[in-house]
Amino acid sequence: YVWLPLEIEDDTLTLPFRPNWRLEERTGGIVIPSLTEIVSEGKDSSASTAAGGRAPAYANDGVAVNLALSGDSSNYFQPTTVPFHWQVDLSEPTDLSRVDLSWRAWNGSETYSTYTVSGSLDGVEWTRLATRLDNRTVGFTTDALAGEWRHVRVDVADVINDHNGNQAHWAAGLVEVQVHSAVADTVAPTLFAEVRGRTLTVSADDAGTGLAAVEYRIDGG
Repeated sequence: YVWLPLEIEDDTLTLPFRPNWRLEERTGGIVIPSLTEIVSEGKDSSASTAAGGRAPAYANDGVAVNLALSGDSSNYFQPTTVPFHWQVDLSEPTDLSRVDLSWRAWNGSETYSTYTVSGSLDGVEWTRLATRLDNRTVGFTTDALAGEWRHVRVDVADVINDHNGNQAHWAAGLVEVQVHSAVADTVAPTLFAEVRGRTLTVSADDAGTGLAAVEYRIDGG
């Protein structure tokens, strides 16, 4: 089974994460309920601690793949202690929609992290945007965000081995943090008309952020 839309171009295949997508049976097309763009990639990032050769910038460098066939992840930021925090400066206040977190993973000793996500306009005063202190999901998590913020911070409280429940601070790390902003809906809705007998039924599917209105006319009326 393929659970996410695949994008195939020449010999390249990508599978970006898109929450709440669905397949439109009448057209065979993919309906994506909200349009977003990544605004954190390549921006200035920092952390409370960082191991040598595993700088905070590895967590927002755009490399979200693992090239290792076994053992540890291949490209990630690593702290030296737990708890720790990682944060990014988006350069300007930005209307945010969600954050996707790809966590460091060690094959055979998979871990999950408990954490919170906060936003700030000045990098000093912070507002809690998401709380996942009860998280038990391994590998990848996503959280909805709201409001305009310039700085986004991930505070990791603990790292736990999923197999035995023991602390596994040695496995702490972030492969990629992707902060998304909402973008304006410029995609026109797809309209469907069906006539049965004397009844005309008009419906619409909007792949953007929401359908504002549908207008239909008969014989120019």
